Amino acid sequence: MSGRGEEVARFLGGVALFAGLLPARRRALADEARDRALAPHQALFREGERCAALHVVERGTVKVFNIGPSGREWIHYLARRGAVILEAPLFPIASGGAEG
Repeated sequence: MSGRGEEVARFLGGVALFAGLLPARRRALADEARDRALAPHQALFREGERCAALHVVERGTVKVFNIGPSGREWIHYLARRGAVILEAPLFPIASGGAEG
């Protein structure tokens, strides 16, 4: 595994969702992980889009929000280092709409 892969595996060990996994499983996840850098105010996803991935914030902050019918912004939460976002669509009974 590359140095970056080892770094990602260590990082995932500190994320609650992955902390209980055996190190070999975290390394396997790290091998499949893809970095995605966003510019300020760039959308990671839009409300109504199909969930294609699970995202873990490594650096910075991601604002997860909706724009209501009146045009008012409703902030659900600010996702910071170690936060997992888009996990709800992994479960068939959960659904929701937001942007991040």
